[in-house]
Amino acid sequence: MDKNILKPTRPFLILTSLLFFLLFLRTAQLQVLHHTRYARLSERNRIKVITTKAPRGRILSRDGVILADNRPGYSVAIFPDQLREKEKTLLKLASILNQDPEKILKKVEEGVPESGRIFVAKDVDVREVAIIEEHHLDLPGVRVEVEPLRYYPYGSLACHLLGYVSSITQDEYSTREKRYSRNDLIGKMGFEDEYESFLKGEDGVEFVEVDALGREKETLLEKPPIPPRKGNDILLTLDFSLQNTVEEAFGDHKKGCVVCLNPGNGEVLALLSKPGFDPNLLSRGLLTKEIWEDLANNPDSPLWNRATLSSYPPGSVFKLVTVAAAMDLDLLKENPNFVPCTGSYRIGNRIFRCWKTHGTLSREQSIIQSCDVFFYQVGLRLGIDRLTKKGISYRLIERTEIDFRREGKGLIPTPSWYDRRYGKGKWSWGMVANLAIGQGEILLTPLKTVQFIAAISNGGNLVQPHLMKEIRSPSGEVIQKGSALGGTKSRLPISMETLTFLKKAMAGVVNDPKGTGSLARVKGIRVGGKTGTAQNPYGEDHALFVTFAPYEEPQIACVVIVENGGMGGGIAAPIAGKILRAYFQNNEKLSMQNE
Repeated sequence: MDKNILKPTRPFLILTSLLFFLLFLRTAQLQVLHHTRYARLSERNRIKVITTKAPRGRILSRDGVILADNRPGYSVAIFPDQLREKEKTLLKLASILNQDPEKILKKVEEGVPESGRIFVAKDVDVREVAIIEEHHLDLPGVRVEVEPLRYYPYGSLACHLLGYVSSITQDEYSTREKRYSRNDLIGKMGFEDEYESFLKGEDGVEFVEVDALGREKETLLEKPPIPPRKGNDILLTLDFSLQNTVEEAFGDHKKGCVVCLNPGNGEVLALLSKPGFDPNLLSRGLLTKEIWEDLANNPDSPLWNRATLSSYPPGSVFKLVTVAAAMDLDLLKENPNFVPCTGSYRIGNRIFRCWKTHGTLSREQSIIQSCDVFFYQVGLRLGIDRLTKKGISYRLIERTEIDFRREGKGLIPTPSWYDRRYGKGKWSWGMVANLAIGQGEILLTPLKTVQFIAAISNGGNLVQPHLMKEIRSPSGEVIQKGSALGGTKSRLPISMETLTFLKKAMAGVVNDPKGTGSLARVKGIRVGGKTGTAQNPYGEDHALFVTFAPYEEPQIACVVIVENGGMGGGIAAPIAGKILRAYFQNNEKLSMQNE
């Protein structure tokens, strides 16, 4: 054969050989050098990794009643990488869910897939789930999953204490992303928020084989699922029966609060803030704009915890502070030489009125009958500087440091405060008369008020209020006790002689024939109390009543505040009476059962 014939084909042979050599190298690179990487990618295409949501820990009352639980709910998730004919699929899904297709499309396009999925509907109706499952071949990339959803069996009961859960925000996710996904629910207020790190469980994982179209085939036997770990349970100090009684006793009054405390150890036995809300409406995962705006823009502020955040004028309840200050400074004898009450008292060119004519009173009867004229004169004898210094020394404007991060503070206006507000020397010294009866600018939180009353009843110990009794692991092991949070915080700087007097006078408020708190009496139990009526520039006066019982060894101390309720003795005291009667009746039954 002529060698010249092969010359034109030689470049082609060289090129072909080179191409085959390159293909060989590429094949070797893919199958040998990068085998592990591409095998992993192949597995990822074949295997769908599905996160199994862990149930949150439960919240229970001290007597074991479940206040916050979990229930199964159907959620609809979309796996964007498995969608086929996206617009057609999403249009069909939207018609089943009765949603706007544009909203679903926006969620899919703007959402960031966690575990490859984006949730477009939570707590879906069983009928809708059945339709989706029936048409699953026409809905590639759509999956119905069963998730544990938060459930509050008693609706709004203790809602401000429990709080609620809702979808995690971008800011929350960025600070906690190690334990959370973008589809998680997270505590937003109350105990759900305060103890989020204990309540949240650890999610599990399931491995499912899928076909080329992304349709699920079967669970992989070679990769067993990792089960989720439930969150820790929290046992509260709350007495379920008492909490029910408090909410029933408050009745149809629209706004106010109640706090009941154990004077011995600071355990909060009941806490009510009204109006409230149903946390079930907020805890379904995909909170609607309408529900949120209805609550957030409500002028009565149902999301606001009045018991821990609000401050109120204490009214005549503050007379206990005034008389304590005067007695410890040795400025108030048992029968002081005061002008008798004729229904009013002149200070300068201003008339200060009393709610009735009382005549001549001892210091004990002045508290029992709540005479304003008597306390105008005590205030003038003290002077504003000594009165406010004593009130501040009783720690009345400090936070109690309850196991809630958000807690309000009170206000006792001092001469320097008035100077800043009105200008130096431009305010009347007659203001001390108002302060002495708990009116004017003075403000106390309900929680601080009941802590002070508890201290009077227990001999002067300021106990730290707390709501957490125990934290238990899923196996039932106690991993933290709330007793470490409670106990004595400090002592009131009030003499035992004065404390004994205050306690005795408070017993007279309820049990003396002339006492203003007679509607809080409990048969067979000696109750102490003090009424208060706080002036309100925006409407009707607020009604207040503070109480403790039994007199000998107090088990419970309460504050009742009814906004715009009127007279404390006529409105708040009967509520307290109902609470105390039910509490001691239940305790008597429990004692009989234990015997």
